Amino acid sequence: MFDDFVRVRWGDLEPAARLVVLDPDTAREVTTSALLRLRSDWSTSDGDAPGRPVEGARRHVLTAAVARAAHPPHDDAHAGPDLEPPDETPDPVVDALVAHLRAADPLDRALLAARLLWDLGPEDVARLLGRPAAELRDRDEALRESLAGVHSAARGDDGPAGWALDRDLGDAVDVLLHDLSDPPDPAALVEERARRVRRRTLVLGGAAAVAVAGSGAAVALRDPAARLTTRPLPGPTDRAWLSTSQWPARGPLAGDPVLRAFVAQRMRPGDRVLWAGDAGTRRIVVGWSPSSALGGIDDEIDVDGGELRVFTGARGASPPTLTERPSPFSGNGSLNSVAVVLPDGPEEATPRSLLVVLAGPIVTTASYSALVRPTAAGEVLRSWTAVRLDAGVCTTILPTAVTPGFRVRVAGAEGVAAGTEGVFRLYADLASSDTDPAAAFEAVIAGFTGIAPEALTTTVTSTDALDGGLFDEPGAPRGPNGARVVAMRTTTPEGAVLRSSVYVDERGSAFPLEAAIVVPAEAADVPWLAQAPDPRPGRLAWLVLHPSAASVQLTDAGGGPGPSSPVVDARGRHATVVVMENPGLYAGMRVVLRDARGRRTYDAVPPVGRYLFDA
Repeated sequence: MFDDFVRVRWGDLEPAARLVVLDPDTAREVTTSALLRLRSDWSTSDGDAPGRPVEGARRHVLTAAVARAAHPPHDDAHAGPDLEPPDETPDPVVDALVAHLRAADPLDRALLAARLLWDLGPEDVARLLGRPAAELRDRDEALRESLAGVHSAARGDDGPAGWALDRDLGDAVDVLLHDLSDPPDPAALVEERARRVRRRTLVLGGAAAVAVAGSGAAVALRDPAARLTTRPLPGPTDRAWLSTSQWPARGPLAGDPVLRAFVAQRMRPGDRVLWAGDAGTRRIVVGWSPSSALGGIDDEIDVDGGELRVFTGARGASPPTLTERPSPFSGNGSLNSVAVVLPDGPEEATPRSLLVVLAGPIVTTASYSALVRPTAAGEVLRSWTAVRLDAGVCTTILPTAVTPGFRVRVAGAEGVAAGTEGVFRLYADLASSDTDPAAAFEAVIAGFTGIAPEALTTTVTSTDALDGGLFDEPGAPRGPNGARVVAMRTTTPEGAVLRSSVYVDERGSAFPLEAAIVVPAEAADVPWLAQAPDPRPGRLAWLVLHPSAASVQLTDAGGGPGPSSPVVDARGRHATVVVMENPGLYAGMRVVLRDARGRRTYDAVPPVGRYLFDA
């Protein structure tokens, strides 16, 4: 029950508010209002989840207390009483600390309150207040140093006195909270506050109705979400825009109270909403989850790492009903741009898509490319379409479906948009033993290029067995069926050639070795190399795919005294594993093929090609 929660937690919350605002009436008002805000979300949040209501209450109290202390009301009738400080204590050291804390910034007192009353560090306070962790770490360190200086000066010594500082600081806080006592029934205070808010809403509602009646149809045409009030965004050059881990929420729904309930219910502690609103036929919430939210409390974490989280549903849907879309996107919190692309409709096959691009407020343009075009010359080309950003935000409907090859350029970076499958679908398809490898590659190539699968021509150039498995330790037991390599060549209607190869082990599991490598058409039939895994140290294994030959050898590409492999009997097959012992440094491999009479049929460095998926 919410009332029970209030009664149990009041003594945990009001002292923190009091230490920040230094006024008993204001602290009680802040605590009551914060719990009332929490009650509005209580019915839609998981009230039994350990720590979640407590963290929400602490967040509301600390945020409101810092704001109230930093910007007290200008109306004297609503200001708290001008209290005299308590009588001086017998200890001048404690008195000096009390005076220093009274003169400190409210945010510094919030850091102290969180540490002494809640056992929370500056990173926890940063999460509660939505501020950069680095900033609060610096403030906390500076506060500690200033308190230590005051303490040493009052004691008349220069030596370290950490234990004494902690003891005297606790006494100073007790002085500041000297007349604090819990109300008879904290829950009744919250309920009374709720009744006052309802009465005030009725009065203001009547006045608003008169105002709307006099303002004509212009008000009626506004999107209701646009009337939501949000905190002012930082200025265009504010440091908050330097990394996604510090961005404030943007979008029409950024200030919606229901969205706050969604964050508490569906997102992890430390997550933040980057953008929330409607676009096309969808409602979208884009969030950032730092590494600290992915591990345990005591885990060693990379504070900059994290992942993008994307939730979506029908336009106008209640945020708690939105579905999270799996996204392969993860990266560093210092990223200065984010792009998300989603189908504009409930069906994956919808012919339109939605693009959301987020960057700093000074970024005005971005561009996207939905498809790639391989050429017969071995090139991989793209065409780009520009879009405009308004204060660092773009939401637009695109005339093309979401494709795995979708790319975005913004703020000096180019990369994959969240919401695309990329090559992950290929790996999933190949993992199924009943999937035809050629069909799997054609489907992904079609997705990247926009060419219909039936317009692609794929030729299987090798299904040769291998001596042993590529991924097994030496001497590992072999299955009843030998491992093999399936090599393919896919040709587009424009004559572009893409080569692919799949390793199939004795159990039938498949793994791509090379996936859609674009090579010049004139080199379609020359040998090619794929580095093969070898678990043994001091060895380098290569898989050579080649025309029928009697033997294969690899030598240094420079033609000098570099590393050279043994001559391997190819037995007339098209796939051969060549192992080099202690290869050292090398500039590349030269392939030498010989026929049954020992004559060289090929002696050159094969073309490397261009990976279609990296373009």
